[in-house]
Amino acid sequence: MLCTIDWLRITCLFILSLACNAFSPSPSIQNIGSSSRLSKSILCYSNNDEDDQKKSSTRRPTPQRRFRSNASGNSSKNRSQNQQRYRSSEGYERNRNYQRNNPKRRNSSHPIFTKTCIAPALEQLSMKSDSSDDQDQMSQEQLILSPSVIENNSENCEIYICGELPVTYTNDSKTLQRWLASNCVKHSKHDQHTYLGFDVEATPNVPWRKPANREFMHRPATVQLSTPYSSIVVHLTESERGTGMDQQPSALKPLEAMLKDPTILKVGAGIDDDCLELFRWKQNLATRSRFDIAGIGSDPEKRGRVGLQKLVRAIVGVELAKSKKIAMSDWSMVPLSRKQLVYASRDAWAGAAVMTNLRNYESMHIDSIAQLVRGREREMHELDSRARLRKKAREERKEMLRQAKEMATFLYGEGRVELDGEKLHGKEYNKRLFEVMPPETKAELDRLQNILDETRPDSLLFFDAEELGLDFSFVE
Repeated sequence: MLCTIDWLRITCLFILSLACNAFSPSPSIQNIGSSSRLSKSILCYSNNDEDDQKKSSTRRPTPQRRFRSNASGNSSKNRSQNQQRYRSSEGYERNRNYQRNNPKRRNSSHPIFTKTCIAPALEQLSMKSDSSDDQDQMSQEQLILSPSVIENNSENCEIYICGELPVTYTNDSKTLQRWLASNCVKHSKHDQHTYLGFDVEATPNVPWRKPANREFMHRPATVQLSTPYSSIVVHLTESERGTGMDQQPSALKPLEAMLKDPTILKVGAGIDDDCLELFRWKQNLATRSRFDIAGIGSDPEKRGRVGLQKLVRAIVGVELAKSKKIAMSDWSMVPLSRKQLVYASRDAWAGAAVMTNLRNYESMHIDSIAQLVRGREREMHELDSRARLRKKAREERKEMLRQAKEMATFLYGEGRVELDGEKLHGKEYNKRLFEVMPPETKAELDRLQNILDETRPDSLLFFDAEELGLDFSFVE
């Protein structure tokens, strides 16, 4: 009979064998007997495949393990080490800081594209049949524009006036470079400057509509450049060629070089506002040689300016289509619609066409205009600081007047100030309101008004319509 100690040993060996079965792929228990001596080969893997198959058929299936094998543990360990190594690298920190500071640029890249389309010819103007005899007797040499240019268009119209306009639509830097190389050329060997029609479009910041691409919020969407014969619309999208801090709008570098070139005169209506919008988006897009054609035919004593549509009518002799619906459309869409491309390209073309028709005048020669512009234009950073200071002063003054009117409403009722029992309105009301204000309030309002006077936008380069032979009366 076996002693108690032997029975305990056999029981322990049996329990160990069961544990080995549960945690080993295909273990086999050998030499379990009544001997008091423990066998060294109790827990070992069988080298005989046939014995393993026979024993596995009679043994219950091994339960699924709830822990990872050594191989999976090693791979996860290596993966975590690689992640830690990448997170500690300089590139990871740089990209992380860039994405944190620029959340709108995440996954906002667009493919490089170049497309072409044709802007249809514009409608020619016709002279009214009830024109006066004095107008008919005007000399063609004295009046080479306005009514006479319309007559000339009907007989022998230039291609750039009466023909179609080829339009290139792109966000590729190489396409823009090729276009600038073939179109930014001087008209004669004596000219020191050349000119391009210039315009910028941005998605309107209206509360009832959100842009299709959030990357275009509060910044320009397109830049249009044009000659009388060709136009290009550059969409300022993000490029897929770079990542992280290297990701920049693809056409930015050639555009920057063109804007800073003083020998290229940028022509447009309200061009300072467009260039200021570009500068506030990218500080390196500082435009030089800006010429606002709104001063042609305008009265310096009046604040009103001649609009672009009226300029094209009087100087070029065609009807420039202006659509508020297209102007207020979503310019963040990629790609733009054909109507948007035609509208944008024609706005830039208008400046180039006006300059082409006026360059025969000595006072309107391209070199003369460039000298006048260079002598009076401000740098973009100065223009930006003046505009911001003016906006802040205007808002503060408006708020102080609102508070003063609320006080007048509280004292006199319905926001009306009385003088000798009579209620005042309009300018008389404002004048009386200043009189009843505290001295401190009046001093602050005077200070703000002085800031508004000092930061007033610079006057335009005005050109007398009569001296140029322009007649704007027939397009009123």
